Amino acid sequence: MSSNPPAAGPTRKTGKVSPTQAGGAFLARIAQAAPFAIIAYILALATLRLYFSDFLQVDEAAFVGQVGLQLVYDHARPPLFNWLTRLFLELTGWDWALSLAIVRLGALAAFHWFTFDTARRIAGPRIALLALAVSAFLPQIVWMSAIGLARTTLAMAFAAAALNALVRLFEDPSLKRWAIFGALAAFGMLSHFSFVLFLAPVLISVLLEPELAYAFRNRKHMAVGAGVFALICAPVGVAGIVSLWSGAGLASTLFARSNSWLSAVDVNYVGVDGFITLIISIIAWVAPAALLWTGARAYDRTIGPLVGPAHAFAQVMARAIIIGLAALALMTLLLDVHRVQERHLSPLFSFLPIYLAIAWPLRWSSAAVAAAAGAIYLLTLPAFSLMVLFDGKQRFAVPYERVAAQILRQTEGRILPILSDRRDDKANLTLALKGQAATRSTYERAAESNQVVLVWRGRTTPPPRIIPENFGAAARIFTIVAPLTNSSGAEMVYRFQLFEKLPAGAELVKAPPPKAPAKTADAAVKVKTEPTPRNPSGAPRVPPAFLEPRPKPGLTALHAGNLPPVE
Repeated sequence: MSSNPPAAGPTRKTGKVSPTQAGGAFLARIAQAAPFAIIAYILALATLRLYFSDFLQVDEAAFVGQVGLQLVYDHARPPLFNWLTRLFLELTGWDWALSLAIVRLGALAAFHWFTFDTARRIAGPRIALLALAVSAFLPQIVWMSAIGLARTTLAMAFAAAALNALVRLFEDPSLKRWAIFGALAAFGMLSHFSFVLFLAPVLISVLLEPELAYAFRNRKHMAVGAGVFALICAPVGVAGIVSLWSGAGLASTLFARSNSWLSAVDVNYVGVDGFITLIISIIAWVAPAALLWTGARAYDRTIGPLVGPAHAFAQVMARAIIIGLAALALMTLLLDVHRVQERHLSPLFSFLPIYLAIAWPLRWSSAAVAAAAGAIYLLTLPAFSLMVLFDGKQRFAVPYERVAAQILRQTEGRILPILSDRRDDKANLTLALKGQAATRSTYERAAESNQVVLVWRGRTTPPPRIIPENFGAAARIFTIVAPLTNSSGAEMVYRFQLFEKLPAGAELVKAPPPKAPAKTADAAVKVKTEPTPRNPSGAPRVPPAFLEPRPKPGLTALHAGNLPPVE
């Protein structure tokens, strides 16, 4: 194989001419324009995302307060996405939405480029364009990665980059290329630990393919690649194992989260419910592309499977998928895993577009498939826009500014730590209260602050799990009803309450005397207060002494006589 697209001619394995090699001058021109199309598509996605909101989706919100230079983060998650986010936060003046968009959508652009280039090196421009077309029919790529996923998108990008480096190894198994492959594989592991479901099956599959095993003959070069991989991964790997051992890692996600709708088939010590979710996740990942390709092949029988090196790579990818899925299914059953999500399959299925394009190449219908794929990519942009503009539950349209403004009024303008049972609410309200640059390292923790604000959705009482230990209510509950900032006409109900750390021996949860409902000049925002809790005798509960007015205004001074007016 050469670094240029293969030319038409006898293949190394059979001497036959592979019909997909001759793409023609027209296809070559389109292939040259593919990188610019990828860039234009990603820029359009980024523009829409930043235009609609400065606030963050759930996956993005997980990084607020998680950009310190650590080896692992919450739930033993690897650090690369966090580190890259921190880098761009520094470069952009701590603009969270912009920084996360650069990392996430930059990873998506890299995935598309490496997919295209790998397919081009293996089988020429026609198959490369077909591989890009396949991605349009895989929902995790064309939709989920475009609008929300974070770490798994980065892991997919490094899986595509590592596969590209592996293909280059078979062109020239030099020391430099082995080192690059080792580094890319290590960065994939630092993106998402599920990357191992890609890396191990691919390496095993290559070793089992006689036509490609020659690249592994130089043991010194292999040792260098393995050394680079180990050098980069070792610190994070050790930290991740320690975190998992402590019970605070990924185990809490996989093992402790049961599926209520599958509880009837949940068997002790066997992950039957998790196995069912694995099957569902596989179907959700591959069904649209598999159905389309099956139909297209039934219509177009003019081309058989590729021969030569392209056929060998198709065999490697098919074998790797089988090995990876078999290993994951076995672990799910034996370790009693309760849930396998589609995102866990993303690194393993990252080369599915290349595999389908090579294993089931199309001739006459490829133009129609490519046109349909282009239409789907283009439709992603207005579909995303319509979702933000008219969805009554769209996160980008949550009225965080109005909620934050009411919190500031009740805290006399003091910015206090936010506690919530939703990480996106906690992160976005923190940003709305403090500004983008104010969350440079971590949230203030309740243990480090004497006052906090509990925020939750709906008209219930505060969820007990978010009330910090040894804290008592320092004010009544405020209810805020505000419309979404889009055209859906939907409203959201938020409630918040001020809490203060109790001194030793103080009674828990005391509330101040009643006060008339607050008023606001913003007609779209309704603010209500709860009735004052009373003792069984009917008398109002008297706040403890530490809640009485003090010379300097603050949360402890929030009682009936000096609550700030809501203008």
